Amino acid sequence: MKYRKLGKTGLEISELGYGAWGISGKQWIGATDDGSLAALRKAISSGVNFSFNQAVRTEASAYIHDVVSTIGQVDYYRVGLSRAGEMQYPSAPNNNWWAFDSYAQGTASGLPSGVGVTPLPGWIPGSSTYNGSPVTQAQVTAWYNWYYGALINAFAWEIDAHRAAGYSGTIQLVTPGTGAPPTLYKNRIAANLADVPYDSFHTMNIGQVWQRTFVDLASHLSNTILDISSVYDNSGSPRGNVCQTGDDALPMSSADQWVSKWSDARWLTYLAHKQNLPVMGENPGDNTSADVPGIFALVNGCDLTGLMWAFDDQLYDGTHASINDYTAAIAANP
Repeated sequence: MKYRKLGKTGLEISELGYGAWGISGKQWIGATDDGSLAALRKAISSGVNFSFNQAVRTEASAYIHDVVSTIGQVDYYRVGLSRAGEMQYPSAPNNNWWAFDSYAQGTASGLPSGVGVTPLPGWIPGSSTYNGSPVTQAQVTAWYNWYYGALINAFAWEIDAHRAAGYSGTIQLVTPGTGAPPTLYKNRIAANLADVPYDSFHTMNIGQVWQRTFVDLASHLSNTILDISSVYDNSGSPRGNVCQTGDDALPMSSADQWVSKWSDARWLTYLAHKQNLPVMGENPGDNTSADVPGIFALVNGCDLTGLMWAFDDQLYDGTHASINDYTAAIAANP
């Protein structure tokens, strides 16, 4: 059944356990130094420093072990380290870059294995110079690879921590939005990662480089499923255009020609299929009755294996799509 109940236990674990309110919350910082991700101007993130702080990971690994040992083989656990439990850094207003804690900058020891210090200590993204000389594209690329690579390293750790704790079931990789497709990515590198109007969501800052993410995590994808957490947002021209026969055969080298017109559900499904990943989804929330047909069109058109509704309380508040709308849509789309 495409709209099967995914399991009350699984839903509780995704909320209580770990993504939005568990190890990504402030309670897991404990007494560690630089427990929060840090940007310039003393900006501190709402999330936890899983990318550059091994002490934080050690605390969180113990918690994951306790949860898995106590609750066991539930329907799924969700992977994502933002406050919303999604696979990205925290939001980045003011073009923030979460790379300026003492571990990341190399002024203190304590980095996780496989994560090095910044290749450009003190360099501020957007600056055209470094140590008095023009910054090169190679240097900017190296800096971004380091910053993004630390996030990927954290996701690999997160998946492995569940497996090490004895969980052998399904892990959801929770991804929202179109992210930074190839043209946007190349243009921001060329602009030395300066703040630009064409990346208003700061997708590069938060690490939403989906065309790299699943490739870079390939060795950790056993028994995982991609959860597109933004099915029928405002992406695509027309909005919410569905997957088409032949999408999977399109080469990544031609993505610049079509990805800007695709819905994020179509783009993420394409990328998941490149890694043979199954795909499910959830609506972005705050959806009205008028949105329900578009949501289900994407579920059917992209052959998603399941749909979760965000947020279930909105089904009963009299303002958003109702439980009757949802029930009728499921009945009409067996």
